[in-house]
Amino acid sequence: MFFIVLTMTVLVIASIHDIRKKEISFWMLSACGSIAVLTSAVGIMDGVKTWEECFLAIVPGVLLLLIAYVSRQGIGYGDGFLVLAVGPVFGFEQIFTGVCLAFGISAVFSIGMIVFAKAGRKSSFPFIPFLTSAMGVILLAAK
Repeated sequence: MFFIVLTMTVLVIASIHDIRKKEISFWMLSACGSIAVLTSAVGIMDGVKTWEECFLAIVPGVLLLLIAYVSRQGIGYGDGFLVLAVGPVFGFEQIFTGVCLAFGISAVFSIGMIVFAKAGRKSSFPFIPFLTSAMGVILLAAK
């Protein structure tokens, strides 16, 4: 639970930074990556996680990186690397569900912005705030 709270704290900070500067800093990626490695190591040593579960948890991040490459950064590489870094903390099911929910929330937000003429079709929005809110919803729903 400690690692999840720590990761959510970093995600909130990354969200604020992403909104303000439209980028994710290296220290945030490093912090999330370090937490993920520590979580995985502790989980494997305690027998709570397996190597396969830890590997599977990075798949959504790898998929986002592929989408970033194919779409010429329609979604940024930083978003993919952050999902890659936080995957092992949350596990495959939660991070995959979180990414899907974040896409859904961002779609509703984007449609609303277009309908109210606050943005156009080519406008871009930071993804990490949507991911953070989606992970918060998932964590609250899991309780």
